Amino acid sequence: MSLNNKKKDIVLFTGQSGIDIKNCLNQLEELTSLTPFFVEEQMQEFSKKNFLQILSLPPKIQEELWKNAFSSKIKNNLPPNSGKGKNLFIAFHATYYHQRNTEFLSPVDFGELLDLKDRTKMIIVFIDDCYDIYKRLMDEKQMFAYIRKLEPEDALIQSISNIFTILEWREIEIAFSRKIAQLLGIPMFILAVKHPCSVLSRLIDNYENLMVFYLSHPISSIREAPHPRLSEFYTELNQFIRDVIAKENIIFFIPDAIDEKRIKSNDNGIFIPEISEGWPLPFQDNWLFSSLPSRVKDINPLNPLNFNFHNAPEGKQSTISKLIGILLNKINQQINSRDRTLVEQSKDGVLVYRPYWEAKTPGGVEQELIHNDDLRKNYDENKRKVFIINTNEDFAKLRIKILFIFIENNINMNEKHKKVVNNFCKDWIEDQTKIRIFLKIEDVFKEKENLIKSIEEILPADYEFAEEIQKSTLGIGRMLAEVERQKKFWDKIFNQIPEYDPFLKYTSQTEDLYLSFSNNELNLALKDFIKNNFKK
Repeated sequence: MSLNNKKKDIVLFTGQSGIDIKNCLNQLEELTSLTPFFVEEQMQEFSKKNFLQILSLPPKIQEELWKNAFSSKIKNNLPPNSGKGKNLFIAFHATYYHQRNTEFLSPVDFGELLDLKDRTKMIIVFIDDCYDIYKRLMDEKQMFAYIRKLEPEDALIQSISNIFTILEWREIEIAFSRKIAQLLGIPMFILAVKHPCSVLSRLIDNYENLMVFYLSHPISSIREAPHPRLSEFYTELNQFIRDVIAKENIIFFIPDAIDEKRIKSNDNGIFIPEISEGWPLPFQDNWLFSSLPSRVKDINPLNPLNFNFHNAPEGKQSTISKLIGILLNKINQQINSRDRTLVEQSKDGVLVYRPYWEAKTPGGVEQELIHNDDLRKNYDENKRKVFIINTNEDFAKLRIKILFIFIENNINMNEKHKKVVNNFCKDWIEDQTKIRIFLKIEDVFKEKENLIKSIEEILPADYEFAEEIQKSTLGIGRMLAEVERQKKFWDKIFNQIPEYDPFLKYTSQTEDLYLSFSNNELNLALKDFIKNNFKK
């Protein structure tokens, strides 16, 4: 199937209410010779009703109205294909949330869409943060505007429920859009509207000739780290993204363009009805996302009327926290599903950027690499690649962290000493002398005795190894001298330090790129990487 076939000049757009698809598409006027067709606008014109009134009509009437408006107002007014590469945009909601029945349904007439099968090249599903969608839908004359008239506590509880509805709605919108794509035999792409406009324009105009990668990098570990240099990571990553997409033959699908896992909690693990600032993105001056209405822009979507949560009784705080925790579980489920889909639609594979910046192995990055590996090994997508960009210092820090994880797991300590060991590990991770030792595994073993002595200074004076490591350490007889026994146990712990990057198992020596540079070389090395792998 060729997406550049001249017969295919129609692009379908779907997305749940609250996306503001119209303003997204208005930024892409250069791609179309006509004003985009918006089915819901035509339904309003055809019926002489506003959209909220339409949403309250019986489902059968909604379906008839959709069909009649689409046929008479859109399909019958489409110009013939000019064959000059211009596109026609048709946008609609694949699902509605019925205002009276409080259920999801789809008014879409598949027969009407089938009449356009020979001209339709793809369907794009716009998505956005549930928080921004909810804010839009709380505006005047929108479906959740009533929230702003409730008592503060009721508004908080109802808002958690409404955000659940929005998350569920997104799943159903994507599912119906996928069925439309299957029916028409066209590709479907999920695109968060906080991507740059160039991603959409390139996707529509030149998908087959583009390099399309999923950009993978640590997210949770970066956000959660109390690190004084966190802004450096954001700045560096965003500059890398800008430099890559300046090349016209590549696009990234970027996971943090949807950023919902930012609900706050206190020191006791109680979830608070507040959200932190979103992940800083590099293209806010040129993205598809349209500004929120000023009336709702600064509303806290979890607590729109500012219920005094912190002074509420403990039992009430606990109940609200549990509800928010259930919401967070739903968000986590969607992150997993969505990221897999984004990897699947990234036909050229996964590019991983500095996965060990926070001296951790990020679980999300690993799952994305596993899925990409599965697609190319088991589903005949052998053109997929893996590009991993790392720094030697990051991996040295990971080695330090892994060493201390095994120390904590294999030496008996109380909680007080665990905190001491954890702080000692953090000091080593920031110590340039220690980092230089851990750059090479052979240097670690050369310095092993000195490293052990340093660690023993902060361990309990009578520390003992846990029973599990004693059971797993072979060749140690009962009569062995205690010093020799300890040496064997320490050998067991140090042998857990990886010689090679654990993510190498997801790469192929012939097709993939594993690049690791010193921090001092990184900027120049990145420029060479971009120049050598992506065209102007």
